[in-house]
Amino acid sequence: MNQAFRILMPALLLAAAGHATVILNTGQGSGPDDPIWTITAGGSGPAQIITNPITLANAGPWANPLPNSAWVSTTTSNSLPSGTYTISTTFSAETGDLFTFRALADNRLQVLIDGVNIDGVGGFHFIGLVASNFSTIPAPRTVALGSMPGDIHTIDLVVTNDGGFSGVLFLAETPEPATFVLAGLPLVALGLWRRRNAQTA
Repeated sequence: MNQAFRILMPALLLAAAGHATVILNTGQGSGPDDPIWTITAGGSGPAQIITNPITLANAGPWANPLPNSAWVSTTTSNSLPSGTYTISTTFSAETGDLFTFRALADNRLQVLIDGVNIDGVGGFHFIGLVASNFSTIPAPRTVALGSMPGDIHTIDLVVTNDGGFSGVLFLAETPEPATFVLAGLPLVALGLWRRRNAQTA
């Protein structure tokens, strides 16, 4: 094993181990409970994975969830009375990190990050009124995270339902804070190796 490999290998292994992400998609569980999202208004307990999402056959369509995600609500049913409900979660990330997500809801959705509505006071991230509005997952949106105690951030999804079908789909990933440190280790090791070679030349 050459000298460069012996120096770089431990750092490369550590960096590879650190490249994990925290997946914040709705509906990751095997059902009916969502293991990440909690109902914080309009009910209580874990968010519920909808067992019969709306499809073309029965009045939809709702966009097909991406892998490792599902539509959720306060119940496993695909319909609710008129009203508002909120599902929430927390995650760890450092100040200034860029948080990218996609979101869709039937009928209207407000996305609050750390208690701030990203579309302004009263703003809706997505407004759906007819079936075709729910057939495509919107493009990703990115926000820079502010400073929070302990770098613990919150997401609140406030869904307003006009009656009948209702659900919310949220897709997001955030790198674990340790990833950024570990990702730089190979470069540090490479620098040490080059420095060592320069000294012995």
